[in-house]
Amino acid sequence: MRINLLAICLIIAIFSFSCSHRAERESALNQLEKSQDKLQFYKTEVVKLTRRVDSCKIEFEVAKDRIARAKEFQFLRTSQERENEIRRKNEDVLNLEQTIESAKNELQSTYDSISINEKKILALREIILK
Repeated sequence: MRINLLAICLIIAIFSFSCSHRAERESALNQLEKSQDKLQFYKTEVVKLTRRVDSCKIEFEVAKDRIARAKEFQFLRTSQERENEIRRKNEDVLNLEQTIESAKNELQSTYDSISINEKKILALREIILK
């Protein structure tokens, strides 16, 4: 009788541990799926941001060329008109510099998020494979 009671307690303990482990694995699988979706989203964002930075760099070079042309002599243009045009073109260049810097910061933040997410995915895979 005592052995049966011990066996029953052992079976209950094993079953309880098994159910707990199964629930932990299911939770890890759900988190893994969400993390993989996030990772894919971040990678897509990297592509978009990289394109945005590249596009802004091209616009930046064009804007610098426009400043150079604005500084050149143009027939029938007053010095005031020339200075105003140069000022506007300089503002365009500054705005593009800020846009590029902002996109670079956002890109770095996205890379950081990717790194964090990849570490989380590795940890979740370890839990699942236990």
